[in-house]
Amino acid sequence: MQQPVGAKKGEIEFRKKLYEQEVLGEKKFDDEFSGEKLLEIVRNRVAKTYDQIGRLQERGITTSPYVEIGAERCQRSLAMENELGCHGAATDISFYSLKSCDYYGGVLHYDRAPLRICCDAYNLPFLSNSVPFLFCYEALHHFPDPAPVARQVYRVLAPGGCFFFDEEPLGGKMRFDLYKVGKIHSPENLAKSKIRTLSDALFGNPSCNEAEYGIIENHRLSLGSWRSALSTFDKNEVFVKTLKSLKRNPLETDLFDEKSYLKRVARHLFGGGVSGCCFKAGNAKNMNLGIEDVIVCPECLSSNAETKLGRRKGVFCCRKCGENYPIVDGVVFLFSRATLNELYPEMLDRIQSAFPQESASQCFGAGAK
Repeated sequence: MQQPVGAKKGEIEFRKKLYEQEVLGEKKFDDEFSGEKLLEIVRNRVAKTYDQIGRLQERGITTSPYVEIGAERCQRSLAMENELGCHGAATDISFYSLKSCDYYGGVLHYDRAPLRICCDAYNLPFLSNSVPFLFCYEALHHFPDPAPVARQVYRVLAPGGCFFFDEEPLGGKMRFDLYKVGKIHSPENLAKSKIRTLSDALFGNPSCNEAEYGIIENHRLSLGSWRSALSTFDKNEVFVKTLKSLKRNPLETDLFDEKSYLKRVARHLFGGGVSGCCFKAGNAKNMNLGIEDVIVCPECLSSNAETKLGRRKGVFCCRKCGENYPIVDGVVFLFSRATLNELYPEMLDRIQSAFPQESASQCFGAGAK
C-alpha cells in the first residue's frame, strides 16, 4: 500500500507552518514545541545520534557516505557532519524542513551541512548498491506499510551496508481507545504524572496536529507488518522495547526471536518501540565515491533506468533525458516532473524562471551525449 498523495501534501503543509513558527517567529500553533523547549529537544536528539551512531562506528560499521530518510530539521544529519566525521544526504519530502537546516546549524554552532535533497522515500534518487549507511528516526510509521520504503532502502544499500532505525511503534492488543488524550506536544501532556502516562499509553486515544493535516500516524503497526517489511534484508538485529515507561528496565525482545514466552506475551499485549540494524549481504567495499557521485535522475528512475546526474552551478542535470533539478535555498528538488507538479505546483514557475533549461553538454562538457 502506497502513501496517499493527500498525506504527502499534508506533510508538506504542516512542516511549512512549523518552519514559519520555529524559524520565522510566526505564531501558527499553541500546542507545538517552541523556544527553549524545542532547542532542548533538538540538542537531545543530536546527543542521542552521536551516542548511537558512534557505537555503530565502534563496531566497524561504515557510516559515510550516508542517507538520512525523513530528516526533518536535519539535526541528526548535522550531528553526522559535525560530530561524527561523516558526509552524506539529508532527505525529506518537506522542502521547508530541509530549509530550516541553516537555522538549526547556526543555533548548534555547526559549520558543515549535509547535502539536502527534497524527494520521496518511495523513489530514493540514488544508485542501487551504492550507499553503505542509511538511517531514520520516527519515519517509517508515517507510511501505511513500511515494506515499500524498506525495499527502496535495500536497493540503495551497498553490499555489506547497514540500515539503522529507531523510535518506531509496535501496536499491542491491550491498547484501548477509552478516552481522548490531549495533543502530544501540549504543555498539559508534558506535565503528566508517570501513572497518567502509563494509563494514557494503554487506554488513551492521543491526538496530534500531524493527523489533523492528514499525515499518517501509524502507531498500530503489527508484529507481522514489521517482520514482513524487514525480511527484505539479509540479516536483522531488531529489538522491541515493551513497557517503555519503565525507563530503567524495559522488557526487550528480538523482533524475530520466539524463544522467551513471557516476553513475547508482554510484547503481544503491550506493543512497544522498535529499533535496530538491518544488513545487506556482501563485503563492504571502499568505493571512494561521495554522496553526489551516486545521485540519479528521478525522471529516468520512474522508467526503471538509473542515470547519474551531473552538477553545474545551481542545478543537477541528466545527460540522458535532459531534465534539470535545481538547488533552491540550499535544497535540491529531486522529483520527477509529474511528482513535482503534484506536490509543489507553486514551485514549478519559480524553478523554471530561475533555472532555464540547459543542455547536457553544459553540465557534462562538450563531449556529453
